[in-house]
Amino acid sequence: MVLPSSTSSYKPATVAVLDIGSNSCRLVIARLHPESGFEVLDEARAMLRLANEDPKAPIAGPTLARAEAAFPVFRQIADSYRPKRRVYVATSAVREAANRKDVARRFSDLLGHKVRVISAKDEAAYAVRAAVNSFSLARGTVIDLGGGSVQVAGFDGGEMKDWRSLPAGSLLLQRRFFEKGWSASAQTDLIAYVEGLLVESAPKVRLPAVFVGGTARALAKLHQRSYGYAWPWPHGYAFSLAQLGRLRKRLSELDLDERRRLPGMNADRADTILPGAIALERLCIANSIDRLVVSGEGVRHGVLYELLEERGLLAGDARSRSLASLSALASAPPYEEAALQLAARISAPPSPLESTTGEMLELCLRLHRIGDVLGHERFDRSAEQMIMSREMAGFTHRDALLIAYTLGSFGRFRLRRAAVRPPLHPDDYKLVEQTSALLQLTVALARAGGAEARVRWSAERLKIDTPTPPLEADQLARRLKSAFGVEVLFSS
Repeated sequence: MVLPSSTSSYKPATVAVLDIGSNSCRLVIARLHPESGFEVLDEARAMLRLANEDPKAPIAGPTLARAEAAFPVFRQIADSYRPKRRVYVATSAVREAANRKDVARRFSDLLGHKVRVISAKDEAAYAVRAAVNSFSLARGTVIDLGGGSVQVAGFDGGEMKDWRSLPAGSLLLQRRFFEKGWSASAQTDLIAYVEGLLVESAPKVRLPAVFVGGTARALAKLHQRSYGYAWPWPHGYAFSLAQLGRLRKRLSELDLDERRRLPGMNADRADTILPGAIALERLCIANSIDRLVVSGEGVRHGVLYELLEERGLLAGDARSRSLASLSALASAPPYEEAALQLAARISAPPSPLESTTGEMLELCLRLHRIGDVLGHERFDRSAEQMIMSREMAGFTHRDALLIAYTLGSFGRFRLRRAAVRPPLHPDDYKLVEQTSALLQLTVALARAGGAEARVRWSAERLKIDTPTPPLEADQLARRLKSAFGVEVLFSS
């Protein structure tokens, strides 16, 4: 494939990626961009439940019928976008099935494009590629628990170094041990089975460990909802082995209907989440993993990163790509560079500002107009909603929330103390108040032509020398006094 000579002249290409997993099947339509990576245009999902109790058994009957009903819809969705490239892959359930070739051929006919049955090694490599690029990690381990198997893959320098595949996927375990319902003896048998696999083929684990797959995401959502966590996405969420153990115990005390009604539970995972949780817990215990970091990305995203690499478009880290993706939503205002220079002077010593405030101020200056895409009149609230509506790869959940609340408080401080709950810290209420006030000040000065304004801090006063004081000088003085407890004086 010929790479573009310059990303500035690259015309974004639309691609379709289909991941036919052992439990669920997911289609993603994405547009590939330089700098910002991929932009998801559409997604579709169906629970096919292809994995059998015996992985070598043929895929047939009702299982095959579910795929035959879903794939024409996937085909229609993909065709409607006219993608330049399609990559359709099938993983563990199809790979292990006795009628693998016939199933792959049948799926290809239904989808109108060849389905590639990937090896366990390739499946692990795609999960590693997704983790490396969505977390900007150089070293660690990916544990990808799907419906039919678990891939455990270590990586260093961004490259996969070793891997293991174990027949311990959540759907396979459910059908083998819990098909007739949960019981203490069935759980004991399941634990013995998983521990036996780990003894026979002990994977080498490098920390940190990143957990991939629907079970890991579902457990993260359940844990978040159990104590009012404020960030609505699982990507980057971390909890301890002890917390996983308590959650697994709670799940084992509920019947299927009760699990379905748990806040945050996807009803179609209620029967497989308990065996999946048990498998993940035993993996962690066996490998001394005390902290689970959950990924919102998986095999299909690994394919997208591969396509970006092929075109020479995968640059920077996850954080820079998230910023580029957001910044592209609205044109940068003409005063942006002046505002950034002002922010640097405001934050420089002898400023009393913490380094976190200066960093947040710069980030928010780059993003504060993204809400224009939804409407100029309420661009601040729209910007907050847009940050909250995406996973923000590369940012901690706390940082993403701080950005969202600061943008939403442009012009008027709106954060309520009741909203300051994990992952925010109690002191973050004051941090958002101060950063949002400085954001409004910096933008107002830059818009009024005060790029060379001088800012002088003292214990009781903030003096701002500017050729043209901003129109909202009185309002700014009140906001800054409330945020910092100082008198504000504008002079020309």
